[in-house]
This record gives sequence, C-alpha cells and structure tokens, in this order.
Amino acid sequence: MPSSTDAIFETLAFPSVDGAGTSGVRDQESLQRAIEQAMVRGHAAGYAAGLREASVVAAERLANLEAEHAEQARLAAATVDAECATLAVAAAAVQRTVIPVLEQSDDAVLAAALELAEAVIGSELSDASAGASAALRRVLGTLGSDAELPGVILRMHPDDAEMLRAAGQLPQALSVQSDPGLGRGDAVAQLPDGLVDARIGTAVLRARRALGGHGIDGQGQ
Repeated sequence: MPSSTDAIFETLAFPSVDGAGTSGVRDQESLQRAIEQAMVRGHAAGYAAGLREASVVAAERLANLEAEHAEQARLAAATVDAECATLAVAAAAVQRTVIPVLEQSDDAVLAAALELAEAVIGSELSDASAGASAALRRVLGTLGSDAELPGVILRMHPDDAEMLRAAGQLPQALSVQSDPGLGRGDAVAQLPDGLVDARIGTAVLRARRALGGHGIDGQGQ
C-alpha cells in the first residue's frame, strides 16, 4: 500500500473543443452581421418614415398658409369695396351739395358779365363816332365780301350814316340809307334773301337767350 507521501500521477483526458470553438466564432460573426443589417434597415425605415411624416406636415402647413392668404385677400377686397362704396356715397353727397351752388355761382357770374358788357357797350356808344364805326365793323365783319353785292342796303341812324360819310369810312360799293327808327350805334343790313341785324339790343338779347339754360334768361330786360 503506498504511503501518503508517494505521488500518484494519472493521465487526465480533456475533451477537444477545436471544432466547437470555430463554430461559435462563426455564429457570433453572423449574429453581428444580422444585428448590423437590422440596424441599417431600421435606420432606413425610420428615415423614410420621418420623410413621409415631414412631407405630410409640410403639406398641411402649406394648405394652412394658402387658406390664411386667401382669407386675408378676401378681407382686403371686402375692405376696399366698402371704402369705395363709402367714397361713392360721399362724392354723391358732395355733388348734391356743391353742384347747385356752383350752378348758382355760374348764373351770377354770367349775369354780371352781361351787365358789365352792357355797361361797356353803353360807354362806347356815348362816343357817337365810336358807336357808328363799331356798327359798321359788325356789319362788314358779318357780310364780308357780300357787302359789295348788288341789292345790299345798310340802314343806320341818320347821324351815324352822315358821320361815317363825312369820315370817308363807308365802302363806295355799299348802299347806305338813313333810318331814324334805329338807335345810335345800331345797324341793319338788308340782303336780297334776308337781313343782318347788328343792333346792340338784339345782340344782347341773343346772348341772354343763348344763356337761358343757365337760368338768367330775361334778367335785366
């Protein structure tokens, strides 16, 4: 029997792990690759989902902005229409108020102008020679070359006719007759087919009738 001090040596047999170790490494690498691929696919899927969500949000925001812009444009147009309507009402009110006043002012101005013209004419007629010459000029200005036609007769106040003859102002071809029924400074030309009324009173009356639409017809008569 061996003693306690004697060494006992036995051979230990360990199972071989060469094959199992290689297979485990390969499995781990495959698992790592699978994890990485899954991460890539997950990242891509998340990115695509994020893009889709961002596109939806952007479309909604754009639709909201377009709706807000359309509403602002509608409100602005309504405001402009309201302001234009207000201006139209104000303009109509001004016209109703101002135009009658302006028409009355026009009537007053025209009446005053006629009165002034009559006063100026009266002043001119106070100079007998000036009045006679003015009457002759009015007739000749109206007749023109017809003043020398046969059958044309100029009728004037006797004193005016004599004054113009003495001054040598009467055209030689014009026949002049004295008419005591005419006033100083008046003249009437008789033509074969009518007459030219160059009387001061007739001219003023024509002016008043022409302005009758302004409400001054018959004033000062």
